[in-house]
This record gives sequence, C-alpha cells and structure tokens, in this order.
Amino acid sequence: MVTDLTEPETLKAMVEELRTKLEAIKKLEGNDITKKIKIGYRLRNEEGITDENIYSAVLDELMK
Repeated sequence: MVTDLTEPETLKAMVEELRTKLEAIKKLEGNDITKKIKIGYRLRNEEGITDENIYSAVLDELMK
C-alpha cells in the first residue's frame, strides 16, 4: 500500500488496523485459508529514505 502519511504514529495505527482486518479473514470463497502476514513500512521523511529507494528499503525489511 502506498500512502502519503508522514507521522509514524498514524502509519503504525494504520498498519495495525490493516493487520487486524487481514487476520480476521478466515475463509475465501467458502474455503478455509491459512495466511502468513509480514508487514514492512517506511516513511518518506525517514533519514536516508528517498522516493527512489523507499520501495527497496521496505523489501529489504521484509526479507530479514
């Protein structure tokens, strides 16, 4: 998900709400599902983050 949030607390709240809603999904088209959720995020205003490297920074976080 791409957003223009700049406040860490707001982003963290959004991430936690998204995680909660995803974890609540138990079935898909009537079939039980198992899911693995891993969330990474970066703010554009973090030190060292640019428009050019933000995507790779999040991918690096997810690959840890």
